[in-house]
Amino acid sequence: MTLLVQEAQVKSQVKITLDSEHYPSIPDKIGFAAMYAAEVKGGILAAGGANFPDKMPWEGGVKRWHNTIYSLEKNGKVWKELSLKLPIEMAYGISASLKEGLLVCGGNTTDNKPLSSTLRIIHKNGTYVCEQLRDMPFTLANMSGAKMGDWMFVATGSKTQDGTPSNVFLAYDIKRDIWINLPDVPGPARINAVSAVFDGRFYIFSGIAIEKEGAVTKRIILSDAYCFEPRVKEGRLAGGVWRQLSSSPIGVAAGPVQAPVNRKGEVVFLGGLDHNTAQHADPKTHPGFLNDVYVYKIAKDSWKKVGVLPKKEMRLTLPVVQIGKKAVLINGEIGPGVRTNTNLAVDIEKL
Repeated sequence: MTLLVQEAQVKSQVKITLDSEHYPSIPDKIGFAAMYAAEVKGGILAAGGANFPDKMPWEGGVKRWHNTIYSLEKNGKVWKELSLKLPIEMAYGISASLKEGLLVCGGNTTDNKPLSSTLRIIHKNGTYVCEQLRDMPFTLANMSGAKMGDWMFVATGSKTQDGTPSNVFLAYDIKRDIWINLPDVPGPARINAVSAVFDGRFYIFSGIAIEKEGAVTKRIILSDAYCFEPRVKEGRLAGGVWRQLSSSPIGVAAGPVQAPVNRKGEVVFLGGLDHNTAQHADPKTHPGFLNDVYVYKIAKDSWKKVGVLPKKEMRLTLPVVQIGKKAVLINGEIGPGVRTNTNLAVDIEKL
């Protein structure tokens, strides 16, 4: 099925095409938030995630983490659940594509206990295997990050079980199996930021800061943005420099964690959590998530709204897998506590 959606207020009458025909639903009746996923040989590997299988949280439901791994072959019509499992039920970390599989970094497990695990799920001798790599130097969940060349950058997130945000920034050297500490991300400490890589640079946008006033905890949706230019010496990452970018017109926190970048050098934000929506605590009156689509034009350091997506399809806390022209959104949270098992693809070259 292909859906064409048009916003009258956009002068250019941009159409955003959602193509779900080639990306069938994951075979779980509820679906997951915060899975690990990446492109593998033109298909997709997706693993882990969390949901509420019995009741919603306000009804006394308990969140459950998962260790299942699913595979969708290139041009495949049906996902396969692998016999292989993650070594622990886990979600809310980051992931990236490797030559033969999926890289998994951090996240948390039951009761929000943060993890330092680094794993590699790769195809060997006709089957998938899970290999343990060097642990991160500390536990971290709800972070952002993206792979650039032989480095996996990991930024911000929470080191602790109570979800306290941080400014940490580090990189995993995939070839050498080592972690490298880098200069902290500028600005407020945050969780659930969105990141991207383009032309040898790492970008981070938005996120959620936490303010506590007595017994009251407030979520502050950030709109600032930064770029990190790595310094490389003799093939090794040796630090780098941050610079601030123009702020986003609205918050895009907790959107697809690795924002896709099109060939025009535009970072594409397929939804996210804005400040107004973040203040709604009652699920019965929740307005749904942001469905505006913005791009950040890297060359011009500017932002532009390019259209909308269907409100009912909007989702947070999820990975996005870029395959050719398509950005594939893998499951996610479509309302407070509510998951989806669907996977939507957007042609980011038509924006």
